Amino acid sequence: MGAAIEHYNRVLDRDDLSPSLRSLMLHQRGYALAVSTNLDREGGFRDLEEAIRLEPTMWEHHRSYALALDSVGRSEEALAHARRAWAIAPSASGVEHMLALFLRSTDRFDEAAPFYAKKCEEDKNQEACATYAEVLHQLEREDEARAVANAADGLEDTAAGTGALAEYWVVAGDNNEAVRLLRRNVALATGGYPLRANFSLTPLRGDPGFEALGAEQWKTAETYWGEQCSTKPGRARCALHALALHLTGREHEARTVAEKAAEMEATATGCQFLAWYHAAARNRDEVLRYLTCRADLGEPRPDIRLGEHVDYEWIRGDPEFQAIAAAISGSQ
Repeated sequence: MGAAIEHYNRVLDRDDLSPSLRSLMLHQRGYALAVSTNLDREGGFRDLEEAIRLEPTMWEHHRSYALALDSVGRSEEALAHARRAWAIAPSASGVEHMLALFLRSTDRFDEAAPFYAKKCEEDKNQEACATYAEVLHQLEREDEARAVANAADGLEDTAAGTGALAEYWVVAGDNNEAVRLLRRNVALATGGYPLRANFSLTPLRGDPGFEALGAEQWKTAETYWGEQCSTKPGRARCALHALALHLTGREHEARTVAEKAAEMEATATGCQFLAWYHAAARNRDEVLRYLTCRADLGEPRPDIRLGEHVDYEWIRGDPEFQAIAAAISGSQ
């Protein structure tokens, strides 16, 4: 990243650039800075604004500015620039999807619905249609939503698709259907995203079928992440192996693997997963240590909502934890 920024700086120091080339270089440097955590983020936003001033009809500038704004929680401004990008280049790669995503995340379901209907019809996959069903549910068009979800159930199973359909049935209030889809999801997603950490599935906690499935998933995960930690050792993989060992009752082995993971090269993801292991094991100081590491090494991500995570419930009221969690989510 540093070398790239230095290159953009050298180019932008020249006084013979055309407005078009200056706009392009500002766009490239601005986006790199704006989504960073240890560089000049505010400078990055200024670069992107200047790039748009120089070339207001470049859809790429509006797309990048929208993504940067969204990364710091400025969702309404992000939506405005997503609209502009789409108005300029509606068929450009990813622009329509970005606009639909921002419309949905800002609760503009009536505007989002036609985009998701189109994607479901064109892609004909479970994930796209499950998302459309959820948007219809939010619009209280429940009969249509259920019809779309039932039709999607008959499409080819994928890990993402069965997971998305399960999440639809959670919001629709049918736990049995959700657990049925999750069972198919777990069978497809060896080593996949743990049910325990999926905030969308929070309403299922305490459901006997869901809890049994979660326990079964961790047994499979222990084998999977054990092999990953052994054959491709890295802090993230070994931290997940330690977590799986802990959650399947093998605490002595879990501590040994966690200690080994702590000696490996620090990465944002590795620190986050080691913090998760220590949260599950209720080791406060180690939780704070590795979450600080995650905050220092990684970009803020609004979707990392540690305060809602089941394994962090016991530390949720701790002021130090709250401050670090806010830094990680970008909400401070």
